[in-house]
Amino acid sequence: MLGKDGEVAASFDDNLAVSSNATGVQSLKQLASGYYTIVVESDAPVTAAVRMVRGSDPKDSSDTAWAASSNVLAGTQAMPLSANGTGKFALAAVDSDSTVEATVVGKNGKLNKARKLAINAGSSIVFDPKTVADDAQAVIFSTDANTYIGQLTLGSERSIAWAAMPQANAGRDGIVVNIGG
Repeated sequence: MLGKDGEVAASFDDNLAVSSNATGVQSLKQLASGYYTIVVESDAPVTAAVRMVRGSDPKDSSDTAWAASSNVLAGTQAMPLSANGTGKFALAAVDSDSTVEATVVGKNGKLNKARKLAINAGSSIVFDPKTVADDAQAVIFSTDANTYIGQLTLGSERSIAWAAMPQANAGRDGIVVNIGG
């Protein structure tokens, strides 16, 4: 578990053994509310996800979301913000220090001054593009280090959603845009 100050003190099973074609569950109830990055290491291919609940009492919550594994940021990539709600990005540097340049794109297409985000090895931070521009529509991220990024969208008082950084298009310049169906 990684937080803004590094590894989060928590008592989890060091090894969660799961048989092939099966699932395993690890409770995160011991954690205080907040933003965390979970690092999963395995000696075989695995899929990991986290169920997030919006609200202080999970029994009264009206929305949940599943956060799937994120891809590592490769060079320069863009990620749009949700049209509804407030999108915040979780960035994690697992193995080494990382500096990410975040350029917020405004509604009129204007590129705001790039913001340098420093992430210490073994920690994660949260970046809110609305602190740069109230009309933020997307963020262009650039780095030469291994950084993982995902977007958490908080809508109404109880809504929540998650979007992982899409896989990079290796060997291409520009951004692929699909128009229409």
